[in-house]
Amino acid sequence: MSEHHAPRLFAGDTSVRHVGEGLLACALAREEWTHEAHLGSCAWLIIERPDILPERDLPAIIRRFNESLGGINDETQGYHETITQCFIVAARAALARSDPASPLHARVNALLQAREGRRDWPLHFYSKARLFSVPARLGFVAPDLRPLPASITDPERYRDSIPPEGAEAMAVLSQVREHMEIIGADGVHVGTVDKVEGNRIKMTKPDSGSHASHHHYLSEGLVAAVEDGKVRLSANGANAAFLEEEKGGEALGETSLFSWRNIGLGAAAAGVAAAAGALFFQRRKGGE
Repeated sequence: MSEHHAPRLFAGDTSVRHVGEGLLACALAREEWTHEAHLGSCAWLIIERPDILPERDLPAIIRRFNESLGGINDETQGYHETITQCFIVAARAALARSDPASPLHARVNALLQAREGRRDWPLHFYSKARLFSVPARLGFVAPDLRPLPASITDPERYRDSIPPEGAEAMAVLSQVREHMEIIGADGVHVGTVDKVEGNRIKMTKPDSGSHASHHHYLSEGLVAAVEDGKVRLSANGANAAFLEEEKGGEALGETSLFSWRNIGLGAAAAGVAAAAGALFFQRRKGGE
């Protein structure tokens, strides 16, 4: 990611719309899905598709596209949440400096040629260990070197595009009741609701394992729906177990012995995957 390559610029507006519309329709060839296509499609969404909010909608769009090509979105491959959100910030920053009257492809090409368009732009804010960690792939993590130029978690920044103050997510949380079963997107048991605290679900203490002495929490962003008396998450069961939080808001990986800050990235990835798998197995066993 650190090596810089001269960007391949778009020849016209049609070529920008081709990658944007092709992404939505899952109609692009694998070789067309380049770094330039990532940024071009994001910029096209911002400029010409106000009905789509990239911060909210692009994760599912890219995951679906990856799967259409036979790809897998998991802890080691496919969609990367933190990198995607970083480049959404980059696209907005560069487009804000461009002339709205300019042709679409000119604005996109200016983005590609700006500092925000470089492949290594996120590394100005993140160490490699943090950016390429499992938690950063599965969910957004804050930078550890310097703040991003804009917050991607502040609803006020996009108050004209999304319900104010997270109203949509809170509406789902309002349907959550004590003792409801929590399941992953794949239907696998993850845990049981103790109660809702603020914008998180407090889970009952697990039946076994090293964390049995205290409660874990799930962010409202992981809750997809409440259906048939169950809380369904947007992540599969094995991934959701790892995305649980401690009371103070730390992800399980932040306090794990397998910390990506303390040991080699490859070993850390293997370790946290094993830890998540073990926790997932314990939960599934408890739910059977």
